[in-house]
Amino acid sequence: MHVLDTEQQVRQLLTGRSHALDAPPADAVSEQGRRERGGPSSTGSDAADSPEASEGGGGTQAGGGAADTLGRLLDVGAGDGCCTAKLAPLFHSVSCTEVSRPASWRLRQRGFDAHLTADLDHFDAGAFDVISCLNVLDRCTHPRALLASLHRLATRAPLPPAEPGTAEGHERQAGGREERGVARVLLAVVLPYRAMVEAGAMGSVVRQSQDLDLDWDSPSWEESVNALVQKALEPAGFRVTSFSRVPYICQGDLGKPLYTLDDVVFVMEPCGAEAV
Repeated sequence: MHVLDTEQQVRQLLTGRSHALDAPPADAVSEQGRRERGGPSSTGSDAADSPEASEGGGGTQAGGGAADTLGRLLDVGAGDGCCTAKLAPLFHSVSCTEVSRPASWRLRQRGFDAHLTADLDHFDAGAFDVISCLNVLDRCTHPRALLASLHRLATRAPLPPAEPGTAEGHERQAGGREERGVARVLLAVVLPYRAMVEAGAMGSVVRQSQDLDLDWDSPSWEESVNALVQKALEPAGFRVTSFSRVPYICQGDLGKPLYTLDDVVFVMEPCGAEAV
């Protein structure tokens, strides 16, 4: 299991330079380390955050020279910004979306460019180099529409030819982007998949309006990864370039203060038009 707890590890995952995290074919995922998912889940991207999360967000200017960053980040469903603050030092520009008004206020307080919206259509396609969507897919009413929006945002016009032997040419080759001007999507989901959407001030649980046809009673985490890729991500037009298994710590209940579940973190890129 690889825990993405350092900037170097996240950078390696997003640039495609971490060979140890390359995803094997869907039918070759190991059955070792089976775990059942249990207990309640939290919402948004914050539950995957570690206690060492930085308080300062860095705002739209995340620090560091532009040549040493991964470009522009959009964090979808950023929560209160704890995970965003972990990602921010890797980018020279950071924007966020959030549907919770208090969370959006907190994001702005931390200096982030926060948008109070669930609609990603007002962002231009290709405006970002990386789009992160951490533990939102199973907490939204229309997961397939969300995947379609992520696909649109990550699809860009072809890159102009790079001069061979130049720094730009080497960078494209190392990042696997020498032919297409694609953005990367960082997607995290707790598995086995169990959707739970909270609505209203009292947090009433409602059903997802779109079904991903995933069996949350799947016998293993590995089989759940295969099912998510085959039934949701590939039909949405994504190619998984790498993935990692990480712990997901969420608030507990009267019986247990905390629950540790199993998250999968995918790095994806668009490979074609999404399915209708």
